[in-house]
Amino acid sequence: MRLMRRDEGARSAESAWLAKLGFVAHRTRRGAIAGNIARRGKVLVVNGHPDPRPERFCAALCAAYAMGASSAGWDVRGLAIGALPPTAPPFGDGDPTGNLTGDLTGALELMRWADRLMVAFPLWLDQPPIPLGQFFDFAAHWNRAVDADAPRNRPAVRPTRIVVTMAMPAFAHRRASHTAVNETVGLLAEVRNPALTFIGSVDAISSARRADWLATLRTFGADGS
Repeated sequence: MRLMRRDEGARSAESAWLAKLGFVAHRTRRGAIAGNIARRGKVLVVNGHPDPRPERFCAALCAAYAMGASSAGWDVRGLAIGALPPTAPPFGDGDPTGNLTGDLTGALELMRWADRLMVAFPLWLDQPPIPLGQFFDFAAHWNRAVDADAPRNRPAVRPTRIVVTMAMPAFAHRRASHTAVNETVGLLAEVRNPALTFIGSVDAISSARRADWLATLRTFGADGS
């Protein structure tokens, strides 16, 4: 019998959490969110990688955060941007709440449901992936349209953890990345001054270092930070 290495065991557990929380195929039913009972608080973990497969390190980071948060009593949901339909229609004077697919509507409702956010994504050319920025832009338009019809109380500021992976060493991109990240998440009116974590040389770090990062994300999740 082949023994499973530590990182393989962690990957297997994280894959199970990805499936449990719906990262790979998000299928939240419209109206189902309202019935959820919050515990310590409601956390939405967003995998911003355009490729939502569990082999990606962003998926593992999201699963680790979700595992830590759930174990500490947070009510956790997952959202994979790469599993959603495109969200870049011309807004103009149109209604962003109309003609949406069930998956997209469920994702937008999750964004309104959460008390706090965790978002992980790779940095490409010093920018977050385009689909992530498009979704946040769409969510901002959608929220304003929904609030105009049925205002609801939401936190003025939502605590947010942003985890950015990159191929180059983190110090090489950190300054430019701060601006790009804040511009992207700043599309959401209630997100201000998010906590930023940069993981550099992601394609070259060892299995042990990856395991350390996953442990760190589990701690962040448990703390809700």
